[in-house]
Amino acid sequence: MGDMDITRNAAETTMEDRHEEDLAILKRLRLMDDDFMRCVFRGRSDLVQLVLRAVTGVDSLEVAASETQYDLKWPAGTRSLELDVMATSKDGVRYDLEVQCGKDPQPCRLRYHSACLDAEALRPGEEFGDLPGQWVVFVMEGDPFGEGDGTYLYERRRGEHALCDGVRLLYVNGTYRGDDELGRLMHDFNQSDPDEMWPGPLADGVRYWKRSEEGVRKMCKIIEDMRREERQRGIDMGIERGIEQGIEQGINMGIEQGVERGVLGSIRSLMETTQYSVQEILGLLKVPKDDQARYLAML
Repeated sequence: MGDMDITRNAAETTMEDRHEEDLAILKRLRLMDDDFMRCVFRGRSDLVQLVLRAVTGVDSLEVAASETQYDLKWPAGTRSLELDVMATSKDGVRYDLEVQCGKDPQPCRLRYHSACLDAEALRPGEEFGDLPGQWVVFVMEGDPFGEGDGTYLYERRRGEHALCDGVRLLYVNGTYRGDDELGRLMHDFNQSDPDEMWPGPLADGVRYWKRSEEGVRKMCKIIEDMRREERQRGIDMGIERGIEQGIEQGINMGIEQGVERGVLGSIRSLMETTQYSVQEILGLLKVPKDDQARYLAML
């Protein structure tokens, strides 16, 4: 067997291993995992409507449009937001539906989501009274306030008098298992096996992404893309850290030594943040072959 065949078999083995790893990840995913939830709800306003009716208690709610991974328009230089699900009802109310790991309520996070929704809602010349109603809904993995309630709704009010500005901030307790629609929904959000979910369109949607040939193929591609992005992020962080070290040391030691230390810092950072071998890292950083032995000796 030639060297080319050995290389090809090693690559195929690696691809097979990654595919098996992807399938294992897919098997564990739940609707409580935002990336998976976005896939299940993509192009499925009927499922978004089902969830929003259950968490808000508004049985007449009709979703006119929904979009996953919705980028909010926001002034340059400020923190951007990508919403898990953005929906608009037929009466113009806007719904931001998010899933959050843990049980920390992060009230300032809800505040920012609400502010960003308002910031893009009006066009020049429109009146403040034209602002649409909004719900910011955070489905929490745990009980954010430990009181056992299924939901915690907040509105601006003074005593018994509500401000009536149309803003509702809602936490959903992901551990709630009451004998009602919300309890069944939270049960389903925490299931990784669609056969353990209540029968219906939500379970069918999850089953498509986990069991059908087309859904599994798409989901594995998404997982691989996420892995590639994470790898690139690690590379970028390592290079940036190495450059910063090189600049700082270059001031004190001279440009030539600073560049050398910067490259060395990049190599070490990439070794910490990625799974690449040293030889692969040297190639990524385009270190000349004549200099590679010198850097290896300094590690």
